[in-house]
Amino acid sequence: MDSVFIEGLQIFAYHGVTEKERAQGRTFRFDVQLYFDMSEVTRTDELSETIDYVKASDVIEKAATSTQVHLLERLAQIVCDDLFDAFPQLKHARIRVSKTNPIPRHTTECAGVEIERERGVPI
Repeated sequence: MDSVFIEGLQIFAYHGVTEKERAQGRTFRFDVQLYFDMSEVTRTDELSETIDYVKASDVIEKAATSTQVHLLERLAQIVCDDLFDAFPQLKHARIRVSKTNPIPRHTTECAGVEIERERGVPI
């Protein structure tokens, strides 16, 4: 299936298990792959018939900054739900949310979660 992707979208937000994490905030990285049928847009060359990655990044930013959650799993699901709402042609989504330097006692680049969802399939 065809897809539009966004890699390395960085958004500062206030999420985390501890009160300190939620108060200080941090940068979260979002990598998304949005699957849909591109056959029509490949013929028409019309932005209105695709998933506009600029609009998608705005949807992700709003989802990430309009609420506070404890777990990345919940944040990924909120982002996914909002993308399905914003783009009726979206059939399948893969959402990865990461924190940089998440483990204080160890050197790590990042840690996070990845979810995949299909429109109309209950979780």
